Amino acid sequence: MNISFPQKSAYDLRATSITFPVIVDGHARRCFVTEEALMDHFNALSPESERLQTAFEANRSEIEAVAEYRYRTGAAGDVLLRTQDF
Repeated sequence: MNISFPQKSAYDLRATSITFPVIVDGHARRCFVTEEALMDHFNALSPESERLQTAFEANRSEIEAVAEYRYRTGAAGDVLLRTQDF
C-alpha cells in the first residue's frame, strides 16, 4: 500500500476540523482531525482556526502516522480523527 501526504491543510468550518489530503494507492482522499483532538492532545489553546492550524502543523507527523495506521488497517474513503484516536 502506497500512502503519501501532500503538504497542504486547511480549516474546515463545516466540520470544525483541520482537513488534509492523503493519496492512497493513487486515489485522493481527505483526512480530518477535530478541533477537540487538537485541543486535547496537541496544545491548541482555543478553537480559533489559526491556533488549530498551528497545532496541526506542529504535530503533523504524529497526526499523519495515526491517519496512515487507519488506512493500513482497513479504512476506506475519508478518515475522521477524533480525540480518542490519539
